[in-house]
Formats: sequence, C-alpha cells, structure tokens
Amino acid sequence: MTNIDSLPQTADEMLDDRSAAYSDTEAGDGSRVTRRSGSGTRLGRGFTIAASVVVLVALLVGMIGIWEWRGTELESSRDRQVLDTARTVATDLVTVGSEDPQGGLERILEGTTGTLRQQFADAAEAFTTVLGRGEVSAVGEVPSVAIVDADDDRATVIAAVVSTVSNTEVPDGQRRVYRMELELEHRDGRWAVATMEVLP
Repeated sequence: MTNIDSLPQTADEMLDDRSAAYSDTEAGDGSRVTRRSGSGTRLGRGFTIAASVVVLVALLVGMIGIWEWRGTELESSRDRQVLDTARTVATDLVTVGSEDPQGGLERILEGTTGTLRQQFADAAEAFTTVLGRGEVSAVGEVPSVAIVDADDDRATVIAAVVSTVSNTEVPDGQRRVYRMELELEHRDGRWAVATMEVLP
C-alpha cells in the first residue's frame, strides 16, 4: 500500500518533481531557456544511430542487388553474342556456291580464327576454284543453337544444321541433317569460331 505521506501535498511540490527532468539557464538577455535533462539526449542519440544503421543496411542490400543484376545482364549479352556468331558461321560453312565463291570464303575467314581459319586460308585457291566451276554448291540453315559451356574468353556451342548439297554426281541435291560442335574464342573484342567438328 502506498504511503500517503510520501505523495506531493501541494501543487508546488508536484511542479518541483516535474521540473527535475529539466534545467533552466538564464540567457544573456535575462530570459530563461529550458533544456531537457540528459536522459532525453541519450534517447535521441540512440534513435539516430539505429536509424543510420538501418539506412546503411538498406543501401548495402540495394548495391548487392544492382551488382547481381548487372552481372546477369552482362552474361545474357555475352551469350547472345556467342549464339549469334555460332549461328552465322555455321550457316556460312554450309552455304556455298558458284555465284560468289570469293565472297563466301571471305565470310568464313571473317567469322573464324586460329586453326580453322588457317585451314580455309591455306585452301583458299582450291576452294574458290571448285566452287567457281560449279562442281559443288550447298544451301544450309541452322534451326537451333545451344551453349554447352561459356565464360568471358571461350564458349562451346552445339548447332543443328540442315544442308542441301549438290554436285556433279547429285545434281538435284541431297538433304543432310547433322550437328556441329563449335569452339569459340573471344579475341580483339569479338567472338570467332576456332574449331568445328561434325558430330555423329
């Protein structure tokens, strides 16, 4: 039970208790400036620190999300370039004819690198001569391509190829369906096919 004698008896006593949480300072012009005691200041500082921590964490989470998004975007852009290059080169390899043999060879050389490019460069004269005589022609397409593995320097792609090949023995042409495995390398800011293998 509360002791009645311990309770403030007058309004003055109640005001004295309330004023304990405040301090009065006389300003230079004689006016009074009232300040809250230190407990309120500590509470305000604690709230400010907590709010700062929350804001900092939110910023870090946002930055991590942006980094992950940019990484995904870069990979998607790289993969599109790999697939576009593989499809173009595979189509050029299976589309040749007597109309423009030199142009066909140049397109192949433009899209290849390393060993594969050297092979076509070494056989350039024979390649254009055979095509120029009309002894062999081919019209091809690449219905689908898929990445097996890829990083920023190398990529492996499988291409489904459909080609109709005509020669002196088969003037009406023969349709062939097969798969190519293409190894690509990233050099001088662009992708090119380094090796090509026809899969069984």
